[in-house]
Amino acid sequence: MHFKHSVSLELSPELKLIADQITDAEVEDAFAKIRARAAIAALKRGSAHLYEHLPNTEIVWDMYHDSKSPYVCRARECHGQGFKLKSGLRMHLASKQHRVSADAY
Repeated sequence: MHFKHSVSLELSPELKLIADQITDAEVEDAFAKIRARAAIAALKRGSAHLYEHLPNTEIVWDMYHDSKSPYVCRARECHGQGFKLKSGLRMHLASKQHRVSADAY
């Protein structure tokens, strides 16, 4: 079996049997899932503070966004509205739209 990500490990005979049954596509799928989880974790670390004033708003961290808009409102009700600048997202999150949703609870 050929892996795109080479790792040098000594495997027990039992693990060798299992490894021989895993396809390259399954390995690539597993790596893609790990990369996606890592990207979401990094996004949360860098952006969670922007949403702290909205405790009753559902934040969708894995929401798809257009690469032309690097800053995206991840509040479910905004459906991924994009902003070119982080300051634009900050202003949006402080807007009446979000204050009303936070006050509703």
